[in-house]
Amino acid sequence: MPQPTAQQQFRRIRQSLAALERAANRLVASLNGRPARKLQLSPKRRAQLKLHGSYLGYIRQLKPKERAKVKAVKLKKGYLAAIAMARRLAPAATLTVAGRRG
Repeated sequence: MPQPTAQQQFRRIRQSLAALERAANRLVASLNGRPARKLQLSPKRRAQLKLHGSYLGYIRQLKPKERAKVKAVKLKKGYLAAIAMARRLAPAATLTVAGRRG
């Protein structure tokens, strides 16, 4: 394996220093108490993520055959229909004290 040239070594050093600088900036920002970056989510995207999270929460509780049925419904009719079906198939242990699903 040939030795890297001086130019290649300098490029690697420069990249490493840039990565160190970015890490130091993130550390300083977090120590100052402000987040390094805040996600900008539109209301539509936030609703999509909430729906997807609900779907995943129910699908995790299902057996493989039930899961396959729910996935097929999701592909054919969408998330709302799939969540409704998964909610019906989910074990009764998911009911909370108030009688609502959690």
